[in-house]
Amino acid sequence: MRLLLRLANGSIESSSCSASLTSTIFKSQSCSLSSLAASAFRSPVLSTLHLQHQRLGSHSIVRSFASAQKSGAGWGQIPPVTFQSLLVAMMIGAGVITAVKTYRDEKLQKVMSQSQQVVGKASVGGPFELIDQDGKPFSDQDLLGEFAVLYFGFTHCPDICPDEMEKLAEAVTALEKQVGVNMQTVFLSVDPERDTPALVKAYVAEFHPLMKGLTGNLEAIKKVSKAYRVYYNKTSDTDEDYLVDHSIIHYLISPAGEFVTFFSKSFTAEQMTAAMAEQMHVWQQTHPNYHKGKVFPAPVKYGHAVDMYNGDMLTTHGYFYNRDTNVASWMSDTWAMKSTPSHKWRQMSAGISQAAALAAYNKNNTPIAPCGRFGHATAVSGNKLYMYGGHDGGQSRHGQQNYEPGYDFEELWEMDLKTKTWRHVPLTTVSSPGKRYLFDMVAVDGLLLLYGGMVEAQGDVWSYNIDQGTWTQLAPEVSRNVGGPGRRVGHGMIPVSLPTGVQGFLLYGGRWVEEQSTNLEPDLWFFDLHTAEWRRLDNVNERPPARKYHAFYEVSFPLPGGRKGDFMPLGVLGGGTITTPALTCAGDAWAMAVDCELRNVVWERLPDLPTAVYDLRGGGEGNNAFMFGGHLCTSTKGDLPFYYINSVAKLELQHNYQPGFGCRVSGNKAVTFGADDIEEL
Repeated sequence: MRLLLRLANGSIESSSCSASLTSTIFKSQSCSLSSLAASAFRSPVLSTLHLQHQRLGSHSIVRSFASAQKSGAGWGQIPPVTFQSLLVAMMIGAGVITAVKTYRDEKLQKVMSQSQQVVGKASVGGPFELIDQDGKPFSDQDLLGEFAVLYFGFTHCPDICPDEMEKLAEAVTALEKQVGVNMQTVFLSVDPERDTPALVKAYVAEFHPLMKGLTGNLEAIKKVSKAYRVYYNKTSDTDEDYLVDHSIIHYLISPAGEFVTFFSKSFTAEQMTAAMAEQMHVWQQTHPNYHKGKVFPAPVKYGHAVDMYNGDMLTTHGYFYNRDTNVASWMSDTWAMKSTPSHKWRQMSAGISQAAALAAYNKNNTPIAPCGRFGHATAVSGNKLYMYGGHDGGQSRHGQQNYEPGYDFEELWEMDLKTKTWRHVPLTTVSSPGKRYLFDMVAVDGLLLLYGGMVEAQGDVWSYNIDQGTWTQLAPEVSRNVGGPGRRVGHGMIPVSLPTGVQGFLLYGGRWVEEQSTNLEPDLWFFDLHTAEWRRLDNVNERPPARKYHAFYEVSFPLPGGRKGDFMPLGVLGGGTITTPALTCAGDAWAMAVDCELRNVVWERLPDLPTAVYDLRGGGEGNNAFMFGGHLCTSTKGDLPFYYINSVAKLELQHNYQPGFGCRVSGNKAVTFGADDIEEL
């Protein structure tokens, strides 16, 4: 079974895979899924793109900077030279040069390594003020907001600089195509006497259209070179056609202007691309709330929501514990990722800060957007994203950073996905679902259907009529003792709407909270919208282990044969925790197929996730299934800085799932197919 798992801000590929019960690592060579998987999320690297950077005249301009010959020099006395003496001199000179360069490189490597061991920030880099290629001031502050790579050199460099600059351009071009992240490339001259802004501008244009060239006066160059531990030295103080011996180092700088790491001459372009992608991802993990400009993919999310809309995977709100500030961070931003191969992220809404929400609530006003929260539920209907409930520990009500129970929301919000604006939907009925979180909600034919949740672990079912703006309780809680699912939290729901008229939702998993029980549930239930009744589906084969806080969503899986556009509703289940109250992360994934009457279910094992994780969310588009975000367990965290992740896993279903049972939807018909019909498919 061939598996292709891609990360939206990177990728891990494999040629084959045997699915084991719980995934904890994804190794690109053997596809063994038995070890810790933190490295899979720490190394989001696609297969490197091999790009040839074309330059006019094959170095014709670049090399010409160092090709001018000085004329008119007077005769001097030249000692006699023999072949033997020349050979000896060359050998001695080469040895000395090699020894000096080796010593210098080893010393530089040692200094740089020591600088990265300093507690806190590395002692590399610092403030500088230079002039760019257009003669405008450029300082270290201009680097903020995006990752940057700095390279020190000079325009008259005959070989090394052009090679290194070309390598840098190739690495950055591949990186930008691979992860969709902007990267600043900056050339800093160590030859201020000759490198004017105009000369630097012509030089950098040879390598990359967006490369920035910097120069300055002698003191400014000395200052920035010292800050970055750059060695440079003119080979002559009298010859105008001198060379400059200098360090051959590329410096990676974070969006906060801090030194991250460096790449020596021994790095290839492919190695630089891979290393930069890894460092970017690690930095984003430790700075999940920093995305000045459109630099990063969606920040780390936990307790978030995911929906699909017009080929985009949407995610909104959530939570993470910010180790930088040692406080909880409640997130209210909304992001969209293309499901097409570019998999690029864009921010739909920045939301509102908890402080702004606090100010509004203190005046008995409604904030302009839903404040940060977790445990909420969302659903897309038409061009609108609806969100209900959630919890923020009280931060938007009393301003304290500590988490306190009892601060659930009963608000309904609507985002116009065309204008990307939020609107609070006022309550127009006496009754409503009330405050709750850790529940789920789906959209079916203009209705929002809601079930379950905390604090009281409600087991009732509610609908919201979008056109009428009214809430209606469809069914009270139905205990397990009388044929219902009882009270659930941390479950998942899938909408059902077939052309035969069958409508409602499927419910899987969660923690059953009834009569002092805290069992996890493995059964699949269907709530019939027309009869307002529950029924449990019969398992035809092996079913997944019981769990909560998992991803559970529908993919309209295309079916071959028949009319174009035929598909089957396919459920995808992944991750979660298989124990409670202690957490044991699961990494298994399953496909779920049901008959058109919603009586029977067949489960089929899919390849495991890149790592075992709970409270992840997902969505599907055609042949593709996506999983995003979540919380690692102690056994899967490894050496990551904390437990939250923002990686996206992608599974190409056509290579990993063969339908043998299910409901074929063809136009206005829905027909169950089984083992006897598989050859026709």
